[in-house]
Amino acid sequence: MRISNLVRQHWAALRALLVLTVIVGLAYPVFIWLVAQIPGLHDKANGSIIEANGKPVGSSLIGQSFTSASRLIRAPSLFLGRMYRPSR
Repeated sequence: MRISNLVRQHWAALRALLVLTVIVGLAYPVFIWLVAQIPGLHDKANGSIIEANGKPVGSSLIGQSFTSASRLIRAPSLFLGRMYRPSR
């Protein structure tokens, strides 16, 4: 293979890398972000932030509201060879 062919192939590979980096790294994320701003998707895409005293404290899409403690079930775990129970 001659040097000129090698340089030409490397130059083509570098151009392809730059073009794909711009498309996949910049254009696609911006496009998806713009689609997410469509009315109806805006609240879910931006996290449905809940504010208290003017400060963000969480998201309305994360977690569940429980009406009684009977719904809270501990997951079994081992701590120093015995069942770990933080309430005891």
